[in-house]
Amino acid sequence: MATTTHGSLTVTASGGADERRLVLAGRLDESVGLLSSVAGWGAAVVVLETERITAINSIGIREWMHFVAGLSAGGARIVHERCAEAMIEQMCFIPAVRGAGTVRSFHAPYRCPHCDLEVSALIDVEVHGASLRAMQPPALPCERCERPMVLADVPERIFAFLNGS
Repeated sequence: MATTTHGSLTVTASGGADERRLVLAGRLDESVGLLSSVAGWGAAVVVLETERITAINSIGIREWMHFVAGLSAGGARIVHERCAEAMIEQMCFIPAVRGAGTVRSFHAPYRCPHCDLEVSALIDVEVHGASLRAMQPPALPCERCERPMVLADVPERIFAFLNGS
């Protein structure tokens, strides 16, 4: 496992030529130059875990799209896991953010109408894929009171990226 810093982003890489996992944390902004690392992070499958991305700006998302395209051009199959809400929002508006990759899991805003707990819930696309594509949020239990939580946004806005996959 190796951790490197790219401007305001930290990347922890593990795995090898068959599958490489990149765990990204921090901000995707103008200080991030990921494209220069594509060759060293290439693999048959590259898993991008982004739940610790805290903020994204327009230059950062442009750099991200070049990075994802570079991995794909190198022959990697891209898999997005544990996507931060900010990444999902970008994927909904700009399909190139996902690239040719698939999303396995992502965070979405949920709220408990009973105890007012707000969380960024992790949703597994394989488990909930059909209902998500139909814009039906999965029923998730509240961590605090165990009653059903509700999606804290409009499903069409949060799940739009799935209709392109």
